[in-house]
Amino acid sequence: MLLIADSGSTKTDWIFCNKENGIVKSIETAGFNPIVQKVDFIESHILNAFFHEDLKGEVTHIYYFGAGCSSDERKKVIHDILQSVFVNAQITVDHDMKAAVIATCGDEKGFSCILGTGSNAVYYDGKEIVQPKGSLGVGYILGDEGSGAHIGKYLLRDFLYHRLPTELQYHLENTLGLNKDIVLHNVYQRPNANTYMASFIKEIYPFKELEYVQNLLKQSFTEFFTYNIAIFPDYQNYPVHFIGSIATHFEAELRSSAIDLNIQVGKIIKKPIESIVRYFLDKEV
Repeated sequence: MLLIADSGSTKTDWIFCNKENGIVKSIETAGFNPIVQKVDFIESHILNAFFHEDLKGEVTHIYYFGAGCSSDERKKVIHDILQSVFVNAQITVDHDMKAAVIATCGDEKGFSCILGTGSNAVYYDGKEIVQPKGSLGVGYILGDEGSGAHIGKYLLRDFLYHRLPTELQYHLENTLGLNKDIVLHNVYQRPNANTYMASFIKEIYPFKELEYVQNLLKQSFTEFFTYNIAIFPDYQNYPVHFIGSIATHFEAELRSSAIDLNIQVGKIIKKPIESIVRYFLDKEV
């Protein structure tokens, strides 16, 4: 039995599968990111999720792809927690960008990108991931352009400065009961500020035809392309594929921003997990 996990900062998809039956069981838990979350948080959620799971004793190999798993130290955090639960399993932990490449590029050259709570991008040369200077993202404070956290940060800034259109300002203040104290508390005093800021994406979706929202999305997506794609030589010669909720929900705006920079958008997939499952089951003898 294989257990395959695709984890972002907001949620994790877990799939138990085998060659004979394909997908046996699916589980969704909180998302994990060892850059912004404490080990105790990750450990307690994983232990609770699988404490009563009957299939855990049958798992022989785990393939875990997670946000923030870009260094050996952070990979070890996840590995050791999983090993304490799945004591008989061989465990492979890798960055979520590897999952994105598997799901979008396959064996073809191109860019694979994540636009969800956070963002990231790599170029795949058909054999290996190529990343400038070995970097895989700089996090939501310094980067994550085009992501839910990035868009949400701009939105909340403009909310606090009363720069939003009247109907959107009213919605946040009166429908949600939002105010300065609430925003500052959640951004500066509570953990997972990136997830909090990204949570406002669902609030702007009904207002996405407003000029303000269109400009906000264009600015954020343009920054994503500028900092993550246009830095590669010959970037205009290869398709740029996406996975994640932001790319899915705002596909038209994303494609429009790409056209302005002569960038060709390829596949847009909300969840890569099923493509990853097929990839590993095909490898099973």
